[in-house]
Amino acid sequence: MTTFVKGEVAMNGSKLIRRIHMECPICDKVHEIEERTQLAKIIIKGEEVNYVETYYLCPNSDEDENEFVTGKMMNDNLLNARNEYRKAHYLLT
Repeated sequence: MTTFVKGEVAMNGSKLIRRIHMECPICDKVHEIEERTQLAKIIIKGEEVNYVETYYLCPNSDEDENEFVTGKMMNDNLLNARNEYRKAHYLLT
């Protein structure tokens, strides 16, 4: 079951997109996971690029490492970063 939430912003600047009921690889339980976005930085060709990153958050974890991404999310995040680099240098996207 997917629950869509309109624009809840956390203290770290991340924005809640939706809640998804799925198996969590962090705590190995099936529960509601939060899909969030945040502004991130990456270095491409020696230049720092800001881009929007999407990730999942386990709200049940008390550990520092409570965020994870799927393979598709990682590919999409890298594509977002490359597109931001292209826009900054007026290259085709």
